[in-house]
Amino acid sequence: WLSGTVTGIYLVVPVFAVIVVLCTYLGAIWLLPLAAVWKRLVGMGAAMVVVSCDLFAHYAVAQPMREIPSVGLFLIAVLVFCTTLRLTGWKQYLGMVVAGLAFGYSVGIRETSAILVLPLIWFGISRVKQQRWRVAGWFLLGAVIAYSWFIVHAVNITAHKEAFRDKDITNIAITANIDHIQSLSITNLWDNQGKFKPGVGGLQQYWEVINNFSAWPLFLFCALIGLVYAWKKDLALGRLLVSWVVLVVLLFGMWVNPYPRYVLPILPVLAWASMLGMFAIWQWCVQLFQLRRGISVAILGLMVLGFVLANQ
Repeated sequence: WLSGTVTGIYLVVPVFAVIVVLCTYLGAIWLLPLAAVWKRLVGMGAAMVVVSCDLFAHYAVAQPMREIPSVGLFLIAVLVFCTTLRLTGWKQYLGMVVAGLAFGYSVGIRETSAILVLPLIWFGISRVKQQRWRVAGWFLLGAVIAYSWFIVHAVNITAHKEAFRDKDITNIAITANIDHIQSLSITNLWDNQGKFKPGVGGLQQYWEVINNFSAWPLFLFCALIGLVYAWKKDLALGRLLVSWVVLVVLLFGMWVNPYPRYVLPILPVLAWASMLGMFAIWQWCVQLFQLRRGISVAILGLMVLGFVLANQ
């Protein structure tokens, strides 16, 4: 809209890729149960995980795809949502509307992002003691307002018989993904029959994709430790992170064509969890062996160096 040409996507998507990286850093500072200095270090490490992920870079620059701006807007919604929970009165309601606007726009860009409303509302209800459903209602109001823009736009496309790349798209303008939704099946988890890697199964495909999120050999191991650590330190946060990952993987695992980019929404979560897990392992070693300050700092330095060398 700003550029007046469809090639504007080649600017919009990389800009949102930068926003995803920044929100990954800020999310570690605002969400994780750590002291301030450790939040910053974990946030920097998590941002590096996102930046160094080949899949993320590919769909942000080489082949711009809508998953990137959708993830960026959802992260903005999460940060505003979680910050707003600490407020009261009209400020809280206004913040929820703003968070809802970002979430609704994220869903408008990539409709499947709607499933992430479940862990987010669950997290909010766990955090707010009074007027829980009123807070959730303001959030959903913002989401509906933002998404209504896409409905109006789709109706206009249909009414004016708009063409895209010399093709009539009016018959799919409003429900572009209905055929994909109809293809959802539990059997696709282990035996999908689409055009992309038929017979591999969504779970196996996404296990391989997630394994390649980072070149660091301990990435997934530390991510698992980090999720457990977050669950023990902050139950509501742990449930948010775990359900975020599980819902996305299960949804697209049941998709008939498990394209790698579909699970990009869990990249920031696993980045936070992996760095949090590395910190938790280091902290456990220091306490277990009662290491001196110099030795503990040296071990942490070696862990960070290993991470950097693996991702250089």
